Amino acid sequence: MLWSAAARPQYLGDSHGLVIQSANVVPCLKRQFTGCDRRPDGHFGGRIDGAYRLGNISPFPLMQYLIAVPMRAVGFGVDSTLHTLILIDFAALLLSLVLAWRIARRLGLDVWAPVLVLALVISPLLWYSTVAYGEVLAGALLLLPVYAVLAKWPRWALVAAVTAACLSKETSPPFVLGLVVLAVLSLPMLGDDQESGHVGTLRPVAIPVVIGLVVGTSLNAAFNVFRYRSLSNYTYTSLAPKITLGRTISNLRSLAIHPDFGLLWFWPAAIVVMLVGLVAAARHPWPRGWRALVPLGVPALLVANQIGLAVWNTPFGGIAWGPRLSLPLVVPLVVLAAVVVGARGEAVVSRLVRSAWVWPVGLLIVAGGLPQIGWLRAAPILHRYFLHRTYCRPPTPPGYASRAQFCHEWVTGGRIPILLDGLHTVATPLGAVAAVAVCGTVIGLLSLARSEAGRGTREQARLR
Repeated sequence: MLWSAAARPQYLGDSHGLVIQSANVVPCLKRQFTGCDRRPDGHFGGRIDGAYRLGNISPFPLMQYLIAVPMRAVGFGVDSTLHTLILIDFAALLLSLVLAWRIARRLGLDVWAPVLVLALVISPLLWYSTVAYGEVLAGALLLLPVYAVLAKWPRWALVAAVTAACLSKETSPPFVLGLVVLAVLSLPMLGDDQESGHVGTLRPVAIPVVIGLVVGTSLNAAFNVFRYRSLSNYTYTSLAPKITLGRTISNLRSLAIHPDFGLLWFWPAAIVVMLVGLVAAARHPWPRGWRALVPLGVPALLVANQIGLAVWNTPFGGIAWGPRLSLPLVVPLVVLAAVVVGARGEAVVSRLVRSAWVWPVGLLIVAGGLPQIGWLRAAPILHRYFLHRTYCRPPTPPGYASRAQFCHEWVTGGRIPILLDGLHTVATPLGAVAAVAVCGTVIGLLSLARSEAGRGTREQARLR
């Protein structure tokens, strides 16, 4: 993957426009401090005369601008800046894997450590860590405050982690709050602070988290004032669709189970981990009161995120691989699915990985992971799917904000699902090498989990 990110960068997607227009930020700041998105024709970006047009500054989250604007200001070109964003995405994937591993090991959930790494690496993040889209970086930033809470970072570091997570997307702050609350409430179930309960655990975290949320939200709003002279993102609000119950339900179904965009098909390993967490919560007795509800916070945040995307005009993220906009939040939720069930989940996972069922589950993960090898040649696949008239015939009908939205909803009989198209990559020499790597990763990490489970069983027997 590193070789692909470094030697075969793919300059596509929203970040391409972001980098191009980042060069407009500093010149505008020399003239004025607000309204810098205004186009020469006097309009801000958004819906203009029934069409969608970008403004002078793209409407994307502040996160990648903090990297692109300084680079462009000192003279880096578009390709160099995009390549830097790609390498940062690859580093962000590695950071997510390290944080997931360290969270599990720090909390004594040793069997979970290889399982969480497996769930994160056999995923659509493979492709997104080799392109300039910001989803992998956003996922790592959302995981960071969870780690900060569980590792009991100093207050100033927790403020910084929460602030950075809020900058990942303008809609992130409510979810950052939910993630932090789940992390805090899971501490008593992990054997920490049993006497004082959640109040004692929340007290030292509350003020830094509130400060981080306020700072992050304020920076997002200030960036919108810079672009639009408005606290809100004018481009996105102008594209807000008419919300209908039928379209919302259709989008929710597609986000979950559609073979071309559904999370179930694109990230089955994450779904398996969340289901294991729910099984652990259901099969073991829980303390009465609020603690019994904590494991339900993981699916609740996921459902809230999916409902928010379902009422948006491009719920899947435009011309992209899978449900792009769903991916960042899944990263911390996969980890929290293990954390919130604590030792109870550890027992369920230990029994699963020691049983014969572990290899059928491994086959399921491999089956879900092999199509992700399509990232080796995703650009032509996406071009055929979204732009070729065989798959999405022009013109785009009225009522759709973009061609990508129409293409996502336009389904023809007999069309090859995009994941199967990606699976064809396995037949190429480089794809065969990647397929061996995927299989080896699954086998190796599951074997490591079995070894940890066996070691834990032997230690328990010795203590008894």
